[in-house]
Amino acid sequence: MAVKVGSARIDENGKAHGGQAGDQTGKEVSTQNWYLHSKGWRVFRAKNPSVAEKIAQCMERACKNSKIGYDQYQRNTLYKAAEKVGFDVSKVTTPCETDCSALVRVCIAYAGITGLPEGFRTGNMPSNLNKTGTFTELTGSKYQSQSTYLGRGDILVTKTSGHTVVVLSNGSKYEGTIHPVEYALGDRTIKYGCEGQDVTLIDRTYER
Repeated sequence: MAVKVGSARIDENGKAHGGQAGDQTGKEVSTQNWYLHSKGWRVFRAKNPSVAEKIAQCMERACKNSKIGYDQYQRNTLYKAAEKVGFDVSKVTTPCETDCSALVRVCIAYAGITGLPEGFRTGNMPSNLNKTGTFTELTGSKYQSQSTYLGRGDILVTKTSGHTVVVLSNGSKYEGTIHPVEYALGDRTIKYGCEGQDVTLIDRTYER
């Protein structure tokens, strides 16, 4: 079975802005099968499974709510509307707009992680996600170039500014929550990453 992803995609006129508030076609904010973006994916997984589940739930609800449409110029109107109802987007009843990264920001807020900047976009998403301390980046073709090992709630963002989606179903070889484990070794730290990744030796000599 194909892995599903959800995202805010494009307005009813096939443009980035200028359309009517709300989802006029049922495809402005919607689900689709996973695909490999031409710019490639970076993959971020919540360290806490309940956070990942909340992110996925929020994306699913946004995709089902016809009051939520796509417009880059009005991208934060959904956030403002959702904030009033605890970021439960199923309770948003006023037509509003979002774009791909602004919607992911709402999903993360629903999972209890607030404080991400209003200017949260695909270009700065990796650095902002890392700053929260809540996510692990999964690297290598095992995660970035196929859907087999992806899990519900994973956040995919293009390697350069472009697009972001949330994974809504588990791949056939999903391994569960993964995050690095560090072991102190004198003045160095051995950091074991995800399965299939290299071991990184971090020199701590000058971190005093």
